[in-house]
Amino acid sequence: MGEKVGVWKTTFEDKLYQKDKIRKNITKTKFYHSDGDIFEKGQSKLDISDAQRHWYYFGDWKYYDENGKLLYIKKYADGKKVDSISFQK
Repeated sequence: MGEKVGVWKTTFEDKLYQKDKIRKNITKTKFYHSDGDIFEKGQSKLDISDAQRHWYYFGDWKYYDENGKLLYIKKYADGKKVDSISFQK
């Protein structure tokens, strides 16, 4: 079965909302605030077997405010959140 590869962009109201860079089974994703600054970024993985297709987050997912300040990081392993770090005061 064919799979998506390359760069894929999603827009909402003519503004970039999401950008995915897909290579084999790894996707690097960025979501954007309406002003174009990054809101969230991280990686996901797709595992394909004869029985199922399983897509999940892994590694660090970083979340930013409207000014580009890092708010927190969520850490994932096999799709499950294992830790989070907040940078908010």
